[in-house]
Amino acid sequence: MLAVESAGTLPNMHTSAELPVTFDPTRWHTLRLQRQDDQLTIFLNGPEVLTILLPLRPEGIGLVTRDAAAAFTSVWQTAGGRQSLDELSRSKLQ
Repeated sequence: MLAVESAGTLPNMHTSAELPVTFDPTRWHTLRLQRQDDQLTIFLNGPEVLTILLPLRPEGIGLVTRDAAAAFTSVWQTAGGRQSLDELSRSKLQ
């Protein structure tokens, strides 16, 4: 199951989507989150799996697991173009 939970200033929100029957937890997967205005769309290995509504004000986002081990690598944040978090940090320092 893929679950989305809110914390902090967001209204209490818990929503989830069933994973495809072909999902193999022992393999690497691509998780993409795309925010457009008040809509957050979550994609797993390409296809969209979940869309939720968020407040329009800026909020932080994090990736966590519950009762499972996971590694998150190659995490990117985009804003009008593809930039790594390191690139975004360097551009703000210049």
